Amino acid sequence: MLPSQKKHGSSFKVWNSPLALEASLRLGMSSKEYDGMEKFQYIVLAQDEIIEFVTYNLPKWEIYEGANLDELVMQYLKKDCLD
Repeated sequence: MLPSQKKHGSSFKVWNSPLALEASLRLGMSSKEYDGMEKFQYIVLAQDEIIEFVTYNLPKWEIYEGANLDELVMQYLKKDCLD
C-alpha cells in the first residue's frame, strides 16, 4: 500500500527511503556504511501531521494518553539538556 493510501492515526515502517539516505550522508556516513547498517524508518500519520523519522537503534515507543503536548515536549527538552 502506498503512503498516500494510508489512514491517519496509524504508523508503518518503510525501507530505503530518500530521507534515510539523506540523513545518513549528512552525518558523514559513507554509502558502504549506510548499506551495511540496519535502519529503522517509520512514518506516523496523525490527524493533521505526517512525521517521518530514521533511527539506527531500535526505538522505544511510549504512549501518553491524554498528556498535554506542550508539557511533554518541555519535559523531554529538559531531559535532553541534562544528558
